[in-house]
Amino acid sequence: MTFHGNLRAIGAVTTADSRSQVFSAVYVVSYAALSLPALAAGLLAPAWGLRTTSFAFIGFVGVLSAVALAHARDADSAGTAATADSATANIH
Repeated sequence: MTFHGNLRAIGAVTTADSRSQVFSAVYVVSYAALSLPALAAGLLAPAWGLRTTSFAFIGFVGVLSAVALAHARDADSAGTAATADSATANIH
């Protein structure tokens, strides 16, 4: 659902001439973001062992999730503050 919403937002702000290029870049980055960590874990498993690799992969995904959550909360609080400021400005 979030990915679809992001695609709609990107489609709304790009011109028709560059839309295909922008969507191609978005899909390449998305597939790379999903596949590269799994590929790295698969390559590391023979050297580190499956248990250690699994824990490292889980930790990596957990750290990325925490960073994304913190970023989303910062962006949300900045948007909330901007909305509150504009609402207050409209009252005066």
